[in-house]
Amino acid sequence: MRGQLRQIEQRLRRVRQQIGRGKLARLPEALRQYAATGQVPDDPTAAAFIRLNQSALDAMNASVGGDHAAAVEAYQAALSDWQQVLKGGVL
Repeated sequence: MRGQLRQIEQRLRRVRQQIGRGKLARLPEALRQYAATGQVPDDPTAAAFIRLNQSALDAMNASVGGDHAAAVEAYQAALSDWQQVLKGGVL
């Protein structure tokens, strides 16, 4: 679990470093809108980031009582989607 948490923290750190560059420049505003409305933005980068974060939270919660294996699979799928979006792929 600690290893997964460290990986998540490292990925978030990298995302923060990339904000302001290219397609991530719109991410802060899209996240503010998501926080205000609760609706996932149409922007594929923001949507993938939100799914990645939600699946990470679900995996952490499942580690204390739930289907941890399924949550980890969902996180890995969301991570794959996020990486694809960053490389310029469309989901």
